[in-house]
Amino acid sequence: MKIAHIIYAFPTGGKETMLVDIINEQVKYADISILVLILV
Repeated sequence: MKIAHIIYAFPTGGKETMLVDIINEQVKYADISILVLILV
């Protein structure tokens, strides 16, 4: 299974910390990609 996480910024905060925890668990079972979009 392939999973892609897309986030618009990556400051240190609650949802970013939670996403890192989720990805660390998902990487055991799937091919994970993360795409960080920085809009200026």
